[in-house]
Amino acid sequence: MKVAEIIELGAHERMTPEEALSLTIREQPKEVLVLFFDAEDDFGLRSSNMSRKDALWLIELARQEILSGGLDE
Repeated sequence: MKVAEIIELGAHERMTPEEALSLTIREQPKEVLVLFFDAEDDFGLRSSNMSRKDALWLIELARQEILSGGLDE
């Protein structure tokens, strides 16, 4: 009997929230900041044990990454 090999896809533009979070957890993050829209299209924000200063800095880093083309549309 041949065992099927499981191939995991990396980040892609049509990832589900579950896939994105799963990939993030595999990176063993020290801190996280999660921005999202819920089922009613309301904005949400969650973070791990992170100061507001660090959260703002992380948002600015993400902004620069997005502006430089580091995030797929």
